Amino acid sequence: MRRLRTRAWLNAKPKPCASAHGPRRRMFASDSWQMILDMDGVLYKNAEVENEIVKRLGKATEKLGLGPDAHQELFRSHGSTLRGLLSEGHLSGEAIAAFYSSVYDGVDLQAIQPDPLLALQLKSLRAHGVSLWLATNSPRSFVDRVLEALGLESDLLHIICPSPENHWINKPDARFFEMLPRARAKFFDDSLGHVRAAVASGLLSAHVRRSDDIMMLVADALMVVPASWRLSKSHYLQAKEVADLRALSASVRAQLATELAGYAGQQISILDLGAGTLSMLSVILQALPKGCQVKYTALDRDEELLKQAAAERLESQFAATPHGVLPNTWQLPNCQVTVTLQAGDAVNSLETMPQQTLIVGCSILDLVDVQALSGALRQHQAGALLYFPIHYAGVTLLESPRHGDMELLTADYNRSLECRGQVTNVTNFYDSLGETIAKGPSSWLLDSKACPALFKQLVSFMAVNALGFHGHAAVGEAVAALQRSAGPGDLAEDVVLKVENVDYLGRVPGSLRAAPRRRLAVEFAAPGEARLVEETFGQPGEGEVLVQASYSAISAGTERRMLMQGPGTEPLDVTHELGETAWPFRYGYCMVGSVVQSNAADLLPGTRAFCFHPHASHAIVPSSAAQKIPTDVSDEDAVFFANMETACALSQDGAPVIGESVAVFGAGTVGALTAAVLAHHGYPVTVFDPRADRLAALQRRFPKISCGTGADFDVCIEASGSQDALASALQRCRRGGTVVIGSLYGESPVGLPLGLRFHRSEVSLKASQVSRIPADLSTRWTKARRSDLTWSLIRELRPKDWISSRFVPITAATDVYRELIKPGEDTRSDGRPLQWIFTYDTGSG
Repeated sequence: MRRLRTRAWLNAKPKPCASAHGPRRRMFASDSWQMILDMDGVLYKNAEVENEIVKRLGKATEKLGLGPDAHQELFRSHGSTLRGLLSEGHLSGEAIAAFYSSVYDGVDLQAIQPDPLLALQLKSLRAHGVSLWLATNSPRSFVDRVLEALGLESDLLHIICPSPENHWINKPDARFFEMLPRARAKFFDDSLGHVRAAVASGLLSAHVRRSDDIMMLVADALMVVPASWRLSKSHYLQAKEVADLRALSASVRAQLATELAGYAGQQISILDLGAGTLSMLSVILQALPKGCQVKYTALDRDEELLKQAAAERLESQFAATPHGVLPNTWQLPNCQVTVTLQAGDAVNSLETMPQQTLIVGCSILDLVDVQALSGALRQHQAGALLYFPIHYAGVTLLESPRHGDMELLTADYNRSLECRGQVTNVTNFYDSLGETIAKGPSSWLLDSKACPALFKQLVSFMAVNALGFHGHAAVGEAVAALQRSAGPGDLAEDVVLKVENVDYLGRVPGSLRAAPRRRLAVEFAAPGEARLVEETFGQPGEGEVLVQASYSAISAGTERRMLMQGPGTEPLDVTHELGETAWPFRYGYCMVGSVVQSNAADLLPGTRAFCFHPHASHAIVPSSAAQKIPTDVSDEDAVFFANMETACALSQDGAPVIGESVAVFGAGTVGALTAAVLAHHGYPVTVFDPRADRLAALQRRFPKISCGTGADFDVCIEASGSQDALASALQRCRRGGTVVIGSLYGESPVGLPLGLRFHRSEVSLKASQVSRIPADLSTRWTKARRSDLTWSLIRELRPKDWISSRFVPITAATDVYRELIKPGEDTRSDGRPLQWIFTYDTGSG
């Protein structure tokens, strides 16, 4: 690195002048262009560094005895914090240099990377008669550090910055602009206040937005490329999308559809890397087989693009609606596709994403570290399909019979990309990503007449990059050769831009994740004490599957008793296959999730499944213990499977015949579902519950259900967990009738009115057990048959539409159970049955 030199004119003290406003304006006799650039936010853009400067500026201002927001208030009032401190008398003399040192000397510049192309561009401009100025409010010591970090030689720039010699003058002070040239000069700054001050001083100026490339703006000022040729980022992506969709390889798309055909009727998880405005969504949807449940995650670093995708693509084009539960998620009208928008880095996100069926990346590989991406795919997404279309194959050509050195624009294009760290033939990396299934050409052939907007933008890119290798006048002439003589700025109609691309379809090698992972699980540690544990877990064995949870529902009454009283001496429900009978133990049996690893032929990865398993982020279960969720049932409905199956079991245990009346005691989740099932099948049903609002809400949904009156019922079903309700059921049951006990009372004694009236009633008490088919039904019914009935009733009754679901993250489990064991009823719902449901971050594990 060449030693940074200090220019004599910078250190020279300003000459006195008659005006009290400071140093006299310097005049520069030069015929060359003068490009005057701000540094922070213009010559370089790095939010990490810029935010650190602001933070340190705030701390240094506080040390002067001012408030924590004083630095911002001074900036708003005076245009710069230092100018405000000087004007209001908070700083003077030698303290100014110490203040600058405390702010800037400790700023970490590791985030600023060398920019070889910018260095070549500045050198070329300087060599071809353009004078370059740096006009910044940062001190010289910091300027030197930034230039070194960027790989720029300070000799290229005339540097104007606050110093003792110019009395620490800052922008937007008018005296600062008097130190800058005027002849054929243009000033570029990211502060509107500084731009306005420069204009007021008579200096031609331009405001630099965050999305602007400074060399593109310089090219505009030098009239290398018409400014009207530039597109905004969103308009560029829209124009690129049109070209991409025309160019996609038909053979690769057909093979993609063939590979996905085996997932018909299953859940498919799709990750779109660098999704932008979701240009690939329609392409992927067309390739999917019928009957799929699709979870589409669109990942991009640019949050503004994702917001645009939500408004213009999802809501306008697809008529999608925001998901009622999941944040940043939209439901497409057919209810089979959800799209989640997520801001983040492609490589880092792969490390936390659940197993994906398909990973998509249109034109993404030349923008990421391909080796890091390949490693992340092999480590975290083994077995996933890869579809990476429209990747540059290293050839860009302009073809035309017109005269003029147009080749100058493309001659060093690949070299300019390499300077920015981009890969110039991305297709060379395809084999490192996975096992190739298909490749096909997807080249752009852009006619200047048919695709003028995209054509002009691409020429602008190439022209600005060419400034690093050719004089600006020569580049301008090459651009002019593409234009019609009759209409400057308009493209000639006989020019074609050819960009060679290749589409790739492959599969990440290896089986699904083999490395041990971690999961979260709820554990009942002691009476009244629930805790969240994090633990490693292994791989599924023969005939087993690994399910990653999306939801798990709490059975409030049962789990409250288990948490307070413990499991007792009997093993837990046989469907758990855990068998704990002592503290600590785990409980729960309503998990919904996706199979992410399978050693069972009937449950492939991507299949949505319901499991009878305690609350946990991941579950390894026998395939026989995982219910495949039908494609027309949402996860939010599927989480009620266990409760609905219990409602079926209670109804079958009660076994009313035509003409008999049924009473259900308890209008919680299970009681309400039981009443709904019986009413749905035409039985006269009356529901009893101490909460009138619960009864009213249930009757609004099912008008044929009666509430809270009557006696002499043929069948009484107790589903409240209250011994008072059970006693009422015994008293209201007709002689010879049946009382079905659906609640778990634990080991505590239960007092019931078993006196003379009961003795004469011939009422049967029947304990219902949903985990087995009753003996008297076992010749006709199986668990599979009852499961089919349960799914059918879920489709018909749609419990998520009328049961109030309270979704909480699994990380809040201890708070939820603390709430559940509080005495008294939770009255915060609107009368509908209240169902607590844990949600799981799909990035965990």
